[in-house]
Amino acid sequence: MNPKMTPKQFSKSIAEAPLTTTRITRALVAVYRDEIIQSLEDGWPLRAIWERMKGEGLLRVGYDAFRRAAVRLQRTKNGQTPPSTPSTPSSFNFNPKPNPKELF
Repeated sequence: MNPKMTPKQFSKSIAEAPLTTTRITRALVAVYRDEIIQSLEDGWPLRAIWERMKGEGLLRVGYDAFRRAAVRLQRTKNGQTPPSTPSTPSSFNFNPKPNPKELF
């Protein structure tokens, strides 16, 4: 944030920022969240939901972008937060001397 910019000016500059495809896709998926989740719970595949929404003119994005937004939506619905950074795997310590009790 520019030190000379007030919080209100900063918020206004964010609102005036150009909309990216990702922001538009997430917003559209959020608008139709209940319908998408209900369709998934009814057993409909995500591709069928996308095809229907695309056919009705509700979406202008490809399947992969829709899938990413829908998976993110499902995670937030289930109370999980989407991962912001990949988690680091636990470390592996190699012991060159085998433990006989673990071998049998």
